[in-house]
Amino acid sequence: MKSLVAVLGGAAIFLLSAGRVVGDETEGASCPDEAVQSACAAKSEAMVLKCPVSGHPANREAAAKYKNAQVYFCCSDCIPAFKENTEKYRLKANQQLVLSGEYEQIACPLTGAKFNPGVKIKVGDVGVAFCCKNCQAKVAKVDAAEQCKLVFGEGFEKAFALAKVSKEKK
Repeated sequence: MKSLVAVLGGAAIFLLSAGRVVGDETEGASCPDEAVQSACAAKSEAMVLKCPVSGHPANREAAAKYKNAQVYFCCSDCIPAFKENTEKYRLKANQQLVLSGEYEQIACPLTGAKFNPGVKIKVGDVGVAFCCKNCQAKVAKVDAAEQCKLVFGEGFEKAFALAKVSKEKK
């Protein structure tokens, strides 16, 4: 009986600690202390946000104003390149605005109609919802570059808006 309790207790501790590790790797998870919080924030920032010019991990210290929000770069050297040719980098910058939470989805990127959260695909690193399965299929059937163009180029203005949290910071 004592050995059964010991095995169950050990299993419970293992499961709780495993959940903690998995939880630290998920979005919105809480880290146990300040030092770990900094590491978690740095890790998730580097994994999620990429410089629209170089594709390297973005640094929040190298930022420029874009569409009433901030777009982040790997270094300050990329900012002039972005400003000189914003059109060239706009798809990646628009995608980053959504990834960073500066912008949020408000409509279907193809029709501008209300989106259905259950009709979703990943475009680049962003989960994008559509109004219907027809719109979803139109984007799903094209290559990754064309998906990005449809959602973060042609469809960006009608589908995404400055996030409420971002508006409150301004």
